[in-house]
Amino acid sequence: MTGLITTDKILDVTVTIKSSIESEPALVLGPLRSLEEQRQEQQLQEIQLRRQERERRAAEEDGGARDDSPPIQEKADELTGPFHYEFSYWARAGEKITVTPSSKELLFYPPEVEATITGESCPGRLVDIAGRAGLFLEGKVTPELQGVEISITERGAAAPLITVATNEMGAYRYENHSLCAICVIFTVLLSVMITCVSFRFVCGRVL
Repeated sequence: MTGLITTDKILDVTVTIKSSIESEPALVLGPLRSLEEQRQEQQLQEIQLRRQERERRAAEEDGGARDDSPPIQEKADELTGPFHYEFSYWARAGEKITVTPSSKELLFYPPEVEATITGESCPGRLVDIAGRAGLFLEGKVTPELQGVEISITERGAAAPLITVATNEMGAYRYENHSLCAICVIFTVLLSVMITCVSFRFVCGRVL
């Protein structure tokens, strides 16, 4: 079984594959390298080999006629999107798998894909996922407290969009691809004083 993830930026992309077979542990692939990066690397290697071959021939012909022509300048193709990340998994007939991509700055559509392997022949590509730059809101409370509720509300809305809780390090994280203007409301569920609350946006180009 093969899969393809298409993104608009070169970023870290990791794939986790879980099998319906209980004895099979989850398989983590990555960080993956895009086909475009691999192609560029191959071009650079070929350019290097040709340069070395020209230098070897020049050294052998050192006693011959002088070549005043300018040196050949070769360049690899520039990396331009979209970028494609391929992965493969050896599955058994009847096996059901769940593919979940992840990245620090990309959101994926769909966020996970389930596929069932039928027949004994290679099923080919069963997974197609698109990755797009998104908006992430992450922050931390001081002192580092677990269980502090962070309510995230769209500006002007009466009800919270979502509520997340801080982890054992006092940190929280929320991701969304269409959130534009938001207010962050901090709700403390513990009877302690929060001395500092910080947050930051990690933004990409929202598509």
